[in-house]
Amino acid sequence: MLAGIGAAALTREKAELVVKELSDRGQASNDETKNMVRDLINKGEQERNTLVAAIRREIFNLRDELGLATRQDLAGLSARLDRLEERLAQKQDRTE
Repeated sequence: MLAGIGAAALTREKAELVVKELSDRGQASNDETKNMVRDLINKGEQERNTLVAAIRREIFNLRDELGLATRQDLAGLSARLDRLEERLAQKQDRTE
């Protein structure tokens, strides 16, 4: 998981800096460095997406475990409360 976070934190600038250092040392050609940058960025994006999906799953699992209400649950309760208040107001109008 921590490796995923590290890869997700890899920015384009950092990738280019690492690859430039390899190029400056003569350890990689210009074409190779461009490919390395692209590959590092793609890998970082994939790792980030994987990490985001894992976090979302964990949040949903925790929400379910704790029995927390969703927005949809709250909207349903709010609508029900509105209907009950309306019925109560109608009954009060009839008794007055």
